[in-house]
Amino acid sequence: MTLPQLWALVAVVLPMVVVVGYLSTVDLAYHIRAGDFMLSSQSLLRTDTFSFTSNGSSWLNQQWGAQIVLSLVFKGLGWAGLALVHAALVGTIFVFVYLACRAKGAPARISAWVSLAAFAASLVNLSLRPQLLGMALFALTLWLVVDRKGHPGRFLAIPVAVVVWANVHGSFFLGPLLVLLAWVEDRHEGRLATRTLLVGAASVAATLVNPFGPRVWSYVSSLSRNSDITAHVTEWQAPSIRGPGGALFFLSVAAVATLLARREGLVPWTTIIWLGAFFLIALTAIRGTAWWAMAAAPAVVGLVGNRRSRRRDLPASALNTAIAFLLVIPGLALFPWSLVGTPADSPGKRVPGAPVGLTMEIRRVAEPGDRIFNAQVWGSWFEFALPSNPVFVDSRIELFSHAIWKQYRAVSNGRQGWQAILDRWRVRVVAISPGQQEGLIPLIRRDRGWTLVYEDDYGLIFLRR
Repeated sequence: MTLPQLWALVAVVLPMVVVVGYLSTVDLAYHIRAGDFMLSSQSLLRTDTFSFTSNGSSWLNQQWGAQIVLSLVFKGLGWAGLALVHAALVGTIFVFVYLACRAKGAPARISAWVSLAAFAASLVNLSLRPQLLGMALFALTLWLVVDRKGHPGRFLAIPVAVVVWANVHGSFFLGPLLVLLAWVEDRHEGRLATRTLLVGAASVAATLVNPFGPRVWSYVSSLSRNSDITAHVTEWQAPSIRGPGGALFFLSVAAVATLLARREGLVPWTTIIWLGAFFLIALTAIRGTAWWAMAAAPAVVGLVGNRRSRRRDLPASALNTAIAFLLVIPGLALFPWSLVGTPADSPGKRVPGAPVGLTMEIRRVAEPGDRIFNAQVWGSWFEFALPSNPVFVDSRIELFSHAIWKQYRAVSNGRQGWQAILDRWRVRVVAISPGQQEGLIPLIRRDRGWTLVYEDDYGLIFLRR
């Protein structure tokens, strides 16, 4: 293995090693159930069937394609297969980020280091869910855009990628944005900008190739304007240095700003626009920092310049191969082998967000159709593991009205009238998380209408008397 090959391997394998042992059911579980429903019924899921507060409501299930993929993986390979796909998707993302850096003329070592910096800045957004597929498609499109001069034929594949993107995640609008920024650059440099403009127009048209047509654009717009999302969901709030994701984002911004300030000569204004566009996206929400990290990588190495010819590459070496082998060993050691053959509804403690003990108790005490007032963080898991017991709310924040979220917070905080809300919805089971329902716990413990039937480190279960 040559040294450039080793650097490429480091840029891809190290992120895979870091994420390989982590899965979370908070968003993932309901996507698996939704995909299973569509595979079984051979029809698109367009209304809510998982909750009792929004049952029958219209659901613009824009991520349907990702749900089918996740469900197929789960059916075939279980939780261990999902862990493997998680690592593979992360590796795919940083393959394309690395290739984009190389397409800018950067040597393997600098491309690897910048790719790893992009990985660190986007780490908080790399959980397995439809967004990860969107990130892989973003990285692919980024590479095709950056490499459009060297391989113009591949550039024409972007509309095809956007068609897939528009059916797996709401970040699809970033595809046309990347092409638009490329067109601005081509106009400035006097290249053939007409082709770029046509690819951009085709990419916009490609976003409409989905079961919902142009409504996917209003879906994306409504998410960013939903106050229940922006005020109460951490990843939709502006990044802050008080959180690890925000701190890494601002650190990366400071590093880029320092590079711009120390660079000899003027920075092209097209590069400023490129960085500025994704900086503004990241400023709106912590989940947007991933797009900044990936997009900034090739822009940064482009400022460094082409250094490939400044040093002679060393010949292939067995030592490089040995180092590569040693890099793979931690990935094999950290892989959650305990999930191999694990029952679908009992992934154990290796999958955060799956309160197995509470689930088993609800299954024991509840009848089919009994309604659960649940901690929102468990909604997705209960929908997957207890399909016959509808939940109050789940991870689909935009699906539930403001009035429902207001009632959810009133019960969770133990505000006056919490009993009446549970009575009105005919709730029979209450599954409480100390982290989300601290105010309710002492009140429902004393209430004669409810009986504590189970308690563990995750939370408590109360059953209506």
